[in-house]
Amino acid sequence: MVYLIMNRLTRSRLISFISGALLASNYLLWLYGVVPEVFALHLLLISISMYVSVLYYFRPQIKYLYYLVFILALGISHHHLILTMLPSTLFLIIVGSSGISRVTIKNYAYLGAAFFIGLLPYLWVPFRAFKLPIVIWSNPTTFENMIKLITRADRCV
Repeated sequence: MVYLIMNRLTRSRLISFISGALLASNYLLWLYGVVPEVFALHLLLISISMYVSVLYYFRPQIKYLYYLVFILALGISHHHLILTMLPSTLFLIIVGSSGISRVTIKNYAYLGAAFFIGLLPYLWVPFRAFKLPIVIWSNPTTFENMIKLITRADRCV
C-alpha cells in the first residue's frame, strides 16, 4: 500500500520502492504488526483509507467517498485509533472536493448507508456476549454496557 500511495503522489517507482522498503524495515511496524492484538488489521485499514484518500484527492469521484466512509466506519468498529486520521482525511476531502460540482441528498444517503454498513460488526458483539465467552469487554449485554464498549469508557479514562 505504501508503494501505491507514494507512486500516486510522486510518480516515481524508485522513490515509491525506497519508501516501502524503509517502512518494511521499520522495527516498530513489525513489533506492533505481529502482536496478536488489533494492530495488524488496524494498519491495513489505515493504509487502505490513506490510499483511497489520495485517489479521491487526484480524482474527486463520489465512489471514492463511499469507499472511504465505509473503511473509516469499519476502522471505528475495529479500533478507536483510526479517528486520529480524521483531520488529514478531512483535509484531503475538502481540498479534493473542488472537482465535485454538487453532492445531492441521494449521495448523502449513500454515504450514511456506507457508514452504517461499516459499523455493522458492532451488532455481532451483543449476540456473542450472551454466549458468555471467557474474555468479554464491558459485558455488552445491556444497552448501557454496549455504549461503554463503543466509547471505550472502561479502558480510556
